[in-house]
Amino acid sequence: DHKFGYWFAGIISSLAIFIEKKARREELGLYVFPRAVDSIWLSANFKSLPRSEILIYALSMGFLVYFNAYAPKCVAPMIHSVFKNVLPSHQAEQGEAENEE
Repeated sequence: DHKFGYWFAGIISSLAIFIEKKARREELGLYVFPRAVDSIWLSANFKSLPRSEILIYALSMGFLVYFNAYAPKCVAPMIHSVFKNVLPSHQAEQGEAENEE
């Protein structure tokens, strides 16, 4: 159990992204991002910070909401439909801004 073995296995397995279609790579990145943040958080041992799990959740959700608004093709259809039902549409906000002017 040497750290080099884990690093080597991670680098080799990360090359599998090049097997996927280019259109799917961004979606996979969105899937992996929250898990990567969680792994970094746990390995850095920030557990002593109060409410640290809320910060992880906020970072992950912010990332997903941003991509849902500005690159919706990257977001999985299920997540997109959940956000569509929960969040106000970006087009509705633009229409309200135009009406105010």
